[in-house]
Amino acid sequence: MQCLNIKNKEVAALLKEYTEIFGNEDAAYYVLSENNGYGLDKAPNGADSKLFSDLLAHYNGDKNKAILAKSKVYADSFKKQFGNWLSDDKTNVTKSLDENGEPLSSYLLPSGNHSNKYRVYNQTVNEIPNQIHKVYEDIMTGIERRISDFKYSKFSNDQENELRRLQFQMNQFENDKAVFEFVDYMARDVYEALDRVNTLLFKVREDLKYNNPISVSPAELDLIKKGYIGFYGNIATNIQNMLDDQDTFTYINDPKLIEEVKQSLNKTISNYYELVRNYNNVVDIIAKENFIAEASKAGSFTIDEL
Repeated sequence: MQCLNIKNKEVAALLKEYTEIFGNEDAAYYVLSENNGYGLDKAPNGADSKLFSDLLAHYNGDKNKAILAKSKVYADSFKKQFGNWLSDDKTNVTKSLDENGEPLSSYLLPSGNHSNKYRVYNQTVNEIPNQIHKVYEDIMTGIERRISDFKYSKFSNDQENELRRLQFQMNQFENDKAVFEFVDYMARDVYEALDRVNTLLFKVREDLKYNNPISVSPAELDLIKKGYIGFYGNIATNIQNMLDDQDTFTYINDPKLIEEVKQSLNKTISNYYELVRNYNNVVDIIAKENFIAEASKAGSFTIDEL
């Protein structure tokens, strides 16, 4: 690890760039210092990083995704399993390194051919199911898309920073632990959205009850649709597929824990589907009222006829 000379303009600019990627200056500082002050396109020895190049190719040239993926190799959890590849003493490193002394990309990518054993729920397992890898990829893609949408939305900077911190944290875990970490976040987020949409549903029903104009704005509906329903749609479907497959969680090898995991996932998915249903109820009520209002203006129908 090398202390960063942030008085140097180039170093300061690099730290700022990585802070924006990770959403946290401490995380950016840690990764850059672990890489001897170089950007992650370089190896700690200053040479062009083959690991980064391979990750960049895997993510179709998306630099930010490659940086986030490579940052995983600096995490204590990775070094504990892999061995401290950054140390001068490599005797505890049990895996192969490339010519720059970095881990091979195949140890980070699900498609790698290397046989890895993982510590999951204090158990040693040989393989994490592909469905979990797929959900992980969908989650990371969804997070990146959601972050890019923040500048056009009503979300606060705190929410954006929280999501960036989560994105960085997920890159430090094995894919299955990252998925469950995200589901915890999703559970809180969906519950909050469900509370919001239930409030909107109550408002439109009260407006109808007292013959008041609809007081729910398009912006409020758009926030629910894009920020929650759209964001979690594919993820919810893939989690449901995981639940439907009886073999997804057998690698955990603990029936009680499997049942707890399934119950937690089912609760979150159930709340998501309730969110969709209640959102659609709000939209249907508003659409009907707008149609009645426009039709009445045009003289086509009376409200009694409708």
